[in-house]
Amino acid sequence: MRSIGIARSPIRKGPASRDPLSLGWTVCGLLVVLAFLGCQTPAGTVEADELNAAAPAVSPIEVLPRETSIKVQAVETAPKPAATARGKIVVKSVLCDFGDVTPAAKPKGFFEFKNEGQGPLRITRVQGCCGAVIKLSKNGQVVDAKKGLDLAPGETGRLDVTYSFTYIGPMEKKIHLFTDDPDNKNVVLTIKGRVVRKLSWTPARLRLYRDKENAGCPSITIKSLDGKPFALNSFRVTGNCMSLDVDPNREATEFTLQPQVAIDVLQAMEMTKGRLTIEHTHPGSDAISLNFDLIPRYVHLPARYLLFNADPAQKMKRQLIVLDNYAEDQSSAKGGGAIDSVNVTPVPPTFELESITSEKGTAVLTKQEIVNNGYKLYFDITPPKAGSESRFQDEIVIRIKGGKERRVAIQGSYSQRVLQEAQGVLQEAQRALQEARVLQEDRRPSVSQIPR
Repeated sequence: MRSIGIARSPIRKGPASRDPLSLGWTVCGLLVVLAFLGCQTPAGTVEADELNAAAPAVSPIEVLPRETSIKVQAVETAPKPAATARGKIVVKSVLCDFGDVTPAAKPKGFFEFKNEGQGPLRITRVQGCCGAVIKLSKNGQVVDAKKGLDLAPGETGRLDVTYSFTYIGPMEKKIHLFTDDPDNKNVVLTIKGRVVRKLSWTPARLRLYRDKENAGCPSITIKSLDGKPFALNSFRVTGNCMSLDVDPNREATEFTLQPQVAIDVLQAMEMTKGRLTIEHTHPGSDAISLNFDLIPRYVHLPARYLLFNADPAQKMKRQLIVLDNYAEDQSSAKGGGAIDSVNVTPVPPTFELESITSEKGTAVLTKQEIVNNGYKLYFDITPPKAGSESRFQDEIVIRIKGGKERRVAIQGSYSQRVLQEAQGVLQEAQRALQEARVLQEDRRPSVSQIPR
């Protein structure tokens, strides 16, 4: 490839460099060179070096790099906080077993616990149970169980429990210890025990009758279950209606007592229940307590009628049984129930019903039949018309020939619909009364119309 040198004229600065004629000749020269090179180049292109060599010399413009100042600020990284030290509660034993105890005993027990964590532990509160008296303490100092206490790492606390046993048999109760230990916020403690009597007595309850010899009171047998001898110190009884022969100086493992009942005192008693209490010296049992019932001659079931949603337009059917408690039941049908089987004959009652009435006429006797030692009565009960009251009451009076009368209470309440209708009727009656008064006032002559 041929190279052609072109003389470069220095570019003059000033007014001469901007002569139009000189500039035109320069451009023409460049066009001629380019045409010549295009003919000589096989690929039809001009290489970059040759084109740069043919270009007029131009004063280079020097571009200086801009100085940029970058300030790097060191970021201080906060250290990771250390894990918070926490308390940890450990209970030595969560069970307090009182074992076998005697009646009315008040055994004591305790629970010990310790803070085995690295931080403080708080016992927020203690929730006890019925029959238990609890005391929360630390280092022998008792604190309020409802307010709790604080334990430093390694410190111990104590919960004392005193339980009052009131009934025979096994017992198990729970006590809750609340803490701020996230792994054990509610510690459940258990107390248990079993009440065992070391004395037994029969019968467990007495039934007394007004018309029987010695009120039909049976003998009482008291026996030591562990073989230890004991003495009977004293006794007390409701109404002083009976006496016992006890000797505090005599000890034995078994006693048989025959109470002597004062019939005249028993007849005058209005109460139908009482209690006989016998004090003794045996350490394995509390005082012996026998309840007794003064059985009435006649009884009626149910004791009263309770009627709900009553409607005066609808009759309510009810049944009533009247029995003689003193009669001997020789039938296989117990409890005075109606005899439905043709193979069983009821024991006829030994008393007669003189009259059966309802004081306000609410109840009407519709049928009467014989059951064991008594009667079964059938009633239709019609509630009275509702007024301003939402309830009503009446009484059935049963007169027994040669005996006392029995009274059966009737207590009822009206349905909501009946009350609303009664309220409407009452308002209408009040409105009519008011209109009548106004009409009467209008018909009354004025003073000027009265002849003098």
